[in-house]
Amino acid sequence: MLVREISINSMDKLVSVMKKIGVDSIGIEIMKPKGMFHYLNIDNLTNTQCHILKQSALSHSAEAAVNRHVITGKVEYSDVLLFGNEKQLKEVAKSLLNQQFKMEDIGKAILSVFDRNDDHKWYFKDRYIDLSKKTAIIGILNVTPDSFSDGGKWNSIDLALKQCERMIEEGADIIDIGGESTRPGAEFVDIQTEIERVMPIIDAVKRNFDIPVSIDTYKSKVAEESVKFGTDIVNDIGGLKFDNDMAGIIAKNKMGCCIMHMKGTPRNMQDDPNYEDVVAEICDYFNESLIIAEDNGISRNNIVLDPGIGFGKRVIDNLNILNDLHDFKCFKLPILVGVSRKSFIGRILERDVNDRLYATIGSQIVSLINGADIIRTHDVRSAYDSIRIADAITKKYRMDFK
Repeated sequence: MLVREISINSMDKLVSVMKKIGVDSIGIEIMKPKGMFHYLNIDNLTNTQCHILKQSALSHSAEAAVNRHVITGKVEYSDVLLFGNEKQLKEVAKSLLNQQFKMEDIGKAILSVFDRNDDHKWYFKDRYIDLSKKTAIIGILNVTPDSFSDGGKWNSIDLALKQCERMIEEGADIIDIGGESTRPGAEFVDIQTEIERVMPIIDAVKRNFDIPVSIDTYKSKVAEESVKFGTDIVNDIGGLKFDNDMAGIIAKNKMGCCIMHMKGTPRNMQDDPNYEDVVAEICDYFNESLIIAEDNGISRNNIVLDPGIGFGKRVIDNLNILNDLHDFKCFKLPILVGVSRKSFIGRILERDVNDRLYATIGSQIVSLINGADIIRTHDVRSAYDSIRIADAITKKYRMDFK
């Protein structure tokens, strides 16, 4: 007889182990909600709400951790860490639905965590990418004179087309075209200059290749102009907050939308970024941006979220984001990560921007394992090869290998 602890980090793995044992299918369905442990952070509850939630958790064999001064009344509000398996937490939530003190809202919010979303697709215009089948790859095509990695390389139409063709052959699913550098300290580019830089390139790419194109801009007039040339997606580093008309343009044209987090602007974002809890603060930011998106009519299945590695972040912030990437799954939206050649890699390894390929690959694979659905990169070939292997190992994309 051998007793060994095994790694079960997903519902799929739990089910496969039970099937291997030969558990009855009805038994599997009964046991599934008991087999995975969940930790739910609930912000800023009153003392009364904390007491009710803690008592409900204990009565259903779950647990609720609160500030030690809730019982003494020395604090008026506390965050709560509610934890247990799915069955227990659902029972806790249901017990709150008929309670006073807005406990019904808390119960509904807990239940929503366990809503299953089987349609893990990113839609834009009349196309979509099925992210349940593979991790998508976005190839970066900067047509700027001063981007941190490839500034000035692809400024002519011929050069841009050759690079685009290379990235498509190497496995890119989307081409992201930008006309303003967003490196730390970059100078502002006016609307007309940005339009003159990117529109001829977008036009040429769409005429020559059947591939979705994303425009990397936070200016609504640039995004609106790009629609005339067939752009499918807006990659907005301003998270719909820099330009009040951006969300409306995206909704009107049914474009895909990448909402990115950034603290400050490219000019000042690295002056002195500080966070008490970087993941929690980014979640608050995303929540605000999603309200803007909803108010303007952007469909949720058009949206992906990007925590903005390197945009107003210290090295430790970037590392914490990548380590806790799965926390952003609370929004039930695809997660995009861009770590390609970023400065945090250079700071850790003391490597020049053009000597960060292997570290980029490692960061991308960790991101994938921790929940990334889309990778944005300068180096498509290396990303494609490493990500396809990682997808196969993690069963996100697995052919019939013998």
